[in-house]
Amino acid sequence: MPEIAKTPGIRRYDFESGRLDLSCLVGCQIKLYSQQFPGRDLRTKILSAADNQLEAESGTRFDAIDNLVNQQKLVLQFPYRGEEISVRAQLRRGSGGRCYFILDERVTPLSQRRFYRMALVSTVRMATYPLLARGTKDLGKLRWMETKSINISSGGLALEVPSVLDEDVHLLMNVELEDLPLPKMLIGRVRHCWPLDSLHFQAGVEFVTRETACRLFPAATMRRLPASLFAYRGSDREQLNRVITKLESK
Repeated sequence: MPEIAKTPGIRRYDFESGRLDLSCLVGCQIKLYSQQFPGRDLRTKILSAADNQLEAESGTRFDAIDNLVNQQKLVLQFPYRGEEISVRAQLRRGSGGRCYFILDERVTPLSQRRFYRMALVSTVRMATYPLLARGTKDLGKLRWMETKSINISSGGLALEVPSVLDEDVHLLMNVELEDLPLPKMLIGRVRHCWPLDSLHFQAGVEFVTRETACRLFPAATMRRLPASLFAYRGSDREQLNRVITKLESK
């Protein structure tokens, strides 16, 4: 039976950027938004972190960062200890064109969580799967890996993996949950992945509902795959959220 524990740390809250351990972002990519490039999410890699300041990579790989006007206000978004957070920052150019983000004091969740989350240690079997290139006949050839979940909500789970998983990679997943109404097999989509102290990585994986799959994948791709992979619907997600909420309130 999965090990369930309460996680009072993940709630709707604000906190101060000065209390964040920003060293966990070094070497990771983050998103940023600027009014200079409306409607476009920019990417950069964090080179160093000190106090409330991040040094960002620019140049060939992140040429848009070089074009940002100095002293402007930006919005940074990145995962922190299982929570997607957002913080405003000011861009400052240093010597040699170096790019620094000076973080504001207040940090907020990227969005108010719609789905209740709880710590849960359970076995997860997963395999990366390029959905657009394969069909049902290839399912038996997948390379499966066994790992453990860290926490779960009806919208997805966090799990520990031995190597980096790229954002938006799709996974076929089997989660061993006897007491929660979740299908035995479903599709997941990697939303973020960052290093842990154990030299492993924590991946945040979104459960792909049938409604989402219909928007993401061509109908021909869905017909090639077992219908059971698309059995998880939005209504099932809401039901699971109610179950998790009741478990956490006990």
